[in-house]
Amino acid sequence: MQFFIREMTVSYATDIVSWKYEPPYDFYNNEHSEESIKEILDNPYKSIVNDKDELVGFFCTGASAQVPKGHDYGAYLNECIDVGIGMKPELTGKGFGMEFFTFILHQIQQNNQYPLRLTVAKFNTRAIHLYEKLGFKKSMEFTATSAFITMLKKMNVSFTFGRFHEVKVPADITDFEEEIYKQARKKSGRLRKGISDELIFQAKIVTTL
Repeated sequence: MQFFIREMTVSYATDIVSWKYEPPYDFYNNEHSEESIKEILDNPYKSIVNDKDELVGFFCTGASAQVPKGHDYGAYLNECIDVGIGMKPELTGKGFGMEFFTFILHQIQQNNQYPLRLTVAKFNTRAIHLYEKLGFKKSMEFTATSAFITMLKKMNVSFTFGRFHEVKVPADITDFEEEIYKQARKKSGRLRKGISDELIFQAKIVTTL
């Protein structure tokens, strides 16, 4: 299935608040009201359509993707891009989830180096499994109207270090240190370990800025 992004409209928002999911996913059902429609229109929501221009889902970013009660637990202290998604009920559980969410991630990740964060209901193991496949890791758990889990996906960062070529920094700092050693030794077999250690020391400083 091909996906395309469209600006949110009254028609799309009205459709979205009308969606009804089967239990236990009825937890995600919206109230069909002017207030619910206005909330979607007034916040950074984007519609997603297929190649027939039919609405198939949406995504949102920022505070709209957060559970307000999570602030009481410090769930949103770190600087991240919060992402929320929704797919038309008739399409859920049909194997479209991976393709759908990969498309959304591609749109958000362009020119972005901040970690991505999701907040998902703990009972929704189907969604959690999908998010883990796409590189998200469980961060913390809190309780509001239900139990929720935040999940993070750290972005790789690239920078040019001194006279060495650009290094892509893995999310795991241990992998990064190993990569610095590798790059230093590859650049010159005559480099002494002391120089490599200095590179690592300075690289650590860069990653903590």
